[in-house]
Amino acid sequence: MTRKASRRDFLQGKAAARAVADSAQKALPGDDTETWPSETTEEGYLIRVSRRAMATEFEVVLNAGQYEGGTEASLDALDLIEALEDQMSVFRPNSEISRMNRTCAHGPVEVEPRLFGLLELAEALHAETGGALDITSSPLWKVWGFRRRAGSIPSDDELSQAMKNVGSHLVELDAGRKTVLFRQPGVELNLGSIGKGYALDRCAEVLIAAGIHDFLIHGGQSSVLARGSQGSGLRGQGLGDRGQALGDRGQGLGDRSQGSEVRVQGSGFRVQGSEFTQERGTRSAEPRTLNPEPLSASDPQPKGWIVGIPHPTRKDVRLAELRLRDRALGTSGASTQYFRYRGQRYGHILDPRSGRPAEGVFSATVLAATAAQADALSTAFYVMGAGKALQYCRSRPEIGAVLVCPAHDPKGFEIRSAGLGDDELRILDDGA
Repeated sequence: MTRKASRRDFLQGKAAARAVADSAQKALPGDDTETWPSETTEEGYLIRVSRRAMATEFEVVLNAGQYEGGTEASLDALDLIEALEDQMSVFRPNSEISRMNRTCAHGPVEVEPRLFGLLELAEALHAETGGALDITSSPLWKVWGFRRRAGSIPSDDELSQAMKNVGSHLVELDAGRKTVLFRQPGVELNLGSIGKGYALDRCAEVLIAAGIHDFLIHGGQSSVLARGSQGSGLRGQGLGDRGQALGDRGQGLGDRSQGSEVRVQGSGFRVQGSEFTQERGTRSAEPRTLNPEPLSASDPQPKGWIVGIPHPTRKDVRLAELRLRDRALGTSGASTQYFRYRGQRYGHILDPRSGRPAEGVFSATVLAATAAQADALSTAFYVMGAGKALQYCRSRPEIGAVLVCPAHDPKGFEIRSAGLGDDELRILDDGA
């Protein structure tokens, strides 16, 4: 069933209250409307504000009724992503990274301070992971055909030539002057392994500055940042009050939300542009921000947000759940970007030390203080393999990890983890 409201109703907030209230009622006998399961339980409704950027979907999730102006602040946060993509994307010829790739071999180039700080973080993680993280790997990505999404096996000579332009030692960072110099032509920077997480960190800064401290942000569902807790909203208010609050936040949204979408999870109610639409929902993909039964019986009302780790072999099935409490999560895997040649599977995550696709891990999930760090380390852990990744975690207790690896049984897998408490990880399928 579809109901649309007028722009006047939208601006006055009437449509929000009506749509949420209508969606909460059970279907009357004989009504052929199909309902879909609410994922809010007793924790209340969730507001989701999303936008397409960086070839994926970014989404801010808030507790409905908790923050005045929460939707507006979320849109401000998502606005920032466009500027960051314009700065960091190698697919945009006028981006700062693209200009650096064209000019840094000819002399030092001054870089915007925040971007320079990100390059410093990447350099530090390169050293800590023994070169498993390397933002100069773009020549390898090209020679294997992943940049044009047409995978192919490079010749030994092609691979050797690409490897000559890969390595952190080829990039000189001057912290005093905030400049970057490539030590030879052919070097390129690509922030694909860290840039999305960095964008989430910057979005979080916008929300916190607006006084919002309970939220979850994800980019493409593989990079997640959470602060505060789900279910911290105004639970005692009725649907009318909650809907009215949504309507108030919606004022001006028609002018701000081109390319954005706002929806209330659990009600089938969504806002796009200047129209409200009541529609049947679909099962959301990972991570679902569902707050199920506590992960620990000793903590009946644990704080944080629950996100899922996808199953390595069964589509749309959760392997495990993690509780994020003021932390970020990054997951890397090659289940969607790969090609086959003569029966062999080649994934898009390349080991910059060998120049070849990394093997031995189905997926690597990392929990860290920042999303940039979690993103980068998840890629590095996938390349390093479980043994060295877990060794890294043992020396850095602030880092948590879940690695899904092949088992001796060709159809099985094993889960190895480090740095996580009993109330932070719940295994739903152990592969046995």
